[in-house]
Amino acid sequence: MPIILVCGERNSGFGRARDVLRGAGLADAKPSKREDYSPEDLSLGICAAHDVDPADPTAIAQIEPGKVWQALSIDLMLGNLSAGDWGWADPNLVYLLDHWRDFDPQVKFVLVYSSPEDTIAELISTDDASPERIRKGLAAWEAYNAELLRFFYANRDRCLLVNSDVVAENAGLFAELTRDHLKARKLGEVVGSTVEPRSLSPIRDLVSSSLVADAIEARILFQELESAADMPKAREGAGDGDPSHNIAAKWEEAAQPPAREFVLKVWSEFRDLRGRIDASEAAAKASQKELSESRQEKHLLLLHLAQLQEELEATFLGLQARDDELAAK
Repeated sequence: MPIILVCGERNSGFGRARDVLRGAGLADAKPSKREDYSPEDLSLGICAAHDVDPADPTAIAQIEPGKVWQALSIDLMLGNLSAGDWGWADPNLVYLLDHWRDFDPQVKFVLVYSSPEDTIAELISTDDASPERIRKGLAAWEAYNAELLRFFYANRDRCLLVNSDVVAENAGLFAELTRDHLKARKLGEVVGSTVEPRSLSPIRDLVSSSLVADAIEARILFQELESAADMPKAREGAGDGDPSHNIAAKWEEAAQPPAREFVLKVWSEFRDLRGRIDASEAAAKASQKELSESRQEKHLLLLHLAQLQEELEATFLGLQARDDELAAK
């Protein structure tokens, strides 16, 4: 009865791996039996008790929970005794990999990573895309994925290391690897999977590539992840026909990658323009709707007016007929 834990940096797309496994029949973890803690609640509680801030993952280290948290971990297992193959996904598992590895030999791990470009692309999709946020985002990416790689090297027999893009593109192969390597024999074929690849945006990907162009250590670490992974992203001939990759490569060759401040300024202006275009389109649609409603209201008023006119004519004719009858008498 394997217990499969999915761990990945918040912007890695780790949820794709969780969704594939759900589609193959992996049960979600139930709350703990006595305290009604979810696995995520447990992770956050352990982090808080050890003064670890999950919002600042640049200094990642393994936590050795005390007796109280050990007891709560047991309580979580008791709440799921009746499940078959089960598990959960949580970015904060990165602080508890050693804890869960030593807790039960049935605990297995799916370690999910993405490229630094993909992570930065997710970051710049938010409103707070500043040079400082990009710097912190890259530092967090390096610290997080270095820890995943360390754990993977030390526990290959109980881990799968996968690129989230490849999981989305090859859900069946990922489920098969999980069944075979992690001994999750009860998992079936992927049924009803709604896993979607990362949303593509050529402009956003171009910007993120330029922002990572000078992050040499991150790019070296990514290549090491790809070399070690059970499901890496094929990189042979990478960049052929990929404008963002080709432009980033030219900047690198020229040894003059554009300043992040400049790239983010261009990105900000692009987003602002895109937002104004969307707002204009929404206003135009609203105006068209109002015009259509006005025309419909006018049509209804005209129909009502015609009906009143008919009623008045009928009343007038009725009164005239009555006057004629009275005159005849």
